[in-house]
Amino acid sequence: MKYITAFVFIILIDPLFADITEPRIGFNPLFDENSSSDSLANFSTLDREYGDIELILDFKSSSGEVSGLYLRGDNEIHTGIETEPNKWNKLKLRHIGNRMWIWLNDDLILDGLETCPFIENQESLPAKGRIRLESADGVMKWANIWVRELVPEEANEYLRVNESGIGFSPVFNGKDLDGWRGDKVGKSVHDEVLKWEGGGHLYTEDQYTDFILRFEFTLSPGANNGLAIRSTGHGNPAYDAMTELQILDNNSQRYEELDSRQYHGSAYGMAAARRGYLRNPGEWNYQEVQVIGSTIRVELNGTVILETDLSEVTDYLQNKEHPGKMLEEGYIGFAGHGNHALQFRNISIKEVD
Repeated sequence: MKYITAFVFIILIDPLFADITEPRIGFNPLFDENSSSDSLANFSTLDREYGDIELILDFKSSSGEVSGLYLRGDNEIHTGIETEPNKWNKLKLRHIGNRMWIWLNDDLILDGLETCPFIENQESLPAKGRIRLESADGVMKWANIWVRELVPEEANEYLRVNESGIGFSPVFNGKDLDGWRGDKVGKSVHDEVLKWEGGGHLYTEDQYTDFILRFEFTLSPGANNGLAIRSTGHGNPAYDAMTELQILDNNSQRYEELDSRQYHGSAYGMAAARRGYLRNPGEWNYQEVQVIGSTIRVELNGTVILETDLSEVTDYLQNKEHPGKMLEEGYIGFAGHGNHALQFRNISIKEVD
């Protein structure tokens, strides 16, 4: 099996092939093709780290084995690409969070799959890192390398894909709060966005068992909210619901000394989420929450930050048990904590049989 690798970049530039470079809208060249000839050279974006990107390049391999493409640090990715030896190929790569799309000579060969199965000894990539190319023993040649950084709104659209075609239905109609009940003070709808000021709880009118929920949100600095899962509609969803998944500005100084089970995406007081994948306050985040039986999976901006089975949790924050954690059905809701401003949009759900 042939592989693409993704971590450190060394480049051998073929001057004859470099002539085919054409301007690409929104893309920037990562190097000057005329600065190298036929000598082996190291290439790395030492002065710049990249997160969500589209990358376009030309390559050929003397052996047909494709290797030497490194993204976000030293994390080798094996994708199984095979090519004809000594033939130039075009590669387009879209990398969002921990998901990747790859086109080889205009054919889509990898469609939004998680990259972690192709990485050795690592569950997820960092949110940002260097781009590097490698050509061990002159096997690989690279040319015409262009990159485009994706803004959050565009990245979210790629992650969301065509929801109506895969069974999702809107929970929030983008016009008003029909279909929701609870404390509506400080909640308003403008331009298909639910604007949230202050505290209070807001729940769906319908109850759900197993489902996949998708939504986008922004945080103000220091914001603190929560996503109630299988709530009774009463009490404190952190304890009386199956769980409350934290919605929190992790980087605020006021939260520096929290327990790991209190940060964004965590099942409050029970299971800690990975950190480092929230966008800056004011930027739109995309989150997908899958609840099946007693298991919960949270994906934030394309990276899985929580996978847990609450039936196996026996260690609780401050030894305070969660009597609602084994609820099999309940409402979905948002729970405000304090005078914080947030925004929500594109809230949709797919029930799982």
